[in-house]
Amino acid sequence: MSTIWYRDEESHLPPFTEQTVEAVEKKLHVKLPKSYIELMKQKNGFYLEKNCHPSPKPTAWGNRVIELDSLIGIGLGENSIGDTDYFLQEWGLRRDVVIISMNPPSFVCLDYRNTKSNPPIVYIDVDENDDFQIAANFEQFLQGLHVRSDEDEILPATTNELSTSKSIQTYKTTIDNVIEEGTADEVDSLFLDVAEHGDDETIQYFVRKIKSYRDARVRYNMTVILYYIVTGERQKLQNDIKFVEEILTELTGDKNKNIKKLAQQAILAVQKKRK
Repeated sequence: MSTIWYRDEESHLPPFTEQTVEAVEKKLHVKLPKSYIELMKQKNGFYLEKNCHPSPKPTAWGNRVIELDSLIGIGLGENSIGDTDYFLQEWGLRRDVVIISMNPPSFVCLDYRNTKSNPPIVYIDVDENDDFQIAANFEQFLQGLHVRSDEDEILPATTNELSTSKSIQTYKTTIDNVIEEGTADEVDSLFLDVAEHGDDETIQYFVRKIKSYRDARVRYNMTVILYYIVTGERQKLQNDIKFVEEILTELTGDKNKNIKKLAQQAILAVQKKRK
């Protein structure tokens, strides 16, 4: 993990003790991820060599990555996570998120809004009203950090180009991580983001991954999106309607009656359009 850091010896906070961690957690009313604490034992912040993380949708800067200059270290003094109250107040952020990197008006945070421990990592851009998950936990966040390359720029929405790009591969890695480690709500939220902002190749990838997902809510919401696509109310996947129909046909055999019924209605809608 230490390889994520920019190689300098001065730009970091002093080492901390267990008592410091306890004091920070008490002040912030959270339990810090063990992996975050262990990382900061190696170097307590600050500048990153691996300064990008895949984003599930384009940022306001038109990139498929979140850019992070630094990670904030553990402490109660200046430039530590225990000293971020001002930014929470100044930018109207909720107190149940903990800022670990920032470039106002954008922030990367530990998200304690729905959990008391092992929080997901979220990206918040106040000006753009963006607030979405980029990793299911801090360990997965670390795995996603990489050195920026030209391939992290927004690419044309051409299926062949997108499917072979490294940026889309890292994007798919984020999807895999959320499906494997995240909650059903997190999977559902990410899918809605991808369905709205992703390219056709990535949407197809996500659909294949969750068509048999264990939680019926996720499968149902996916079916709703596919229904809107075949009825022409959404423009995504219009060049891949056959794929959508094949998935809907599979869903007509779903064990959940609401999903089964909606998939059947979608298939009927397609048949009527062709008459």
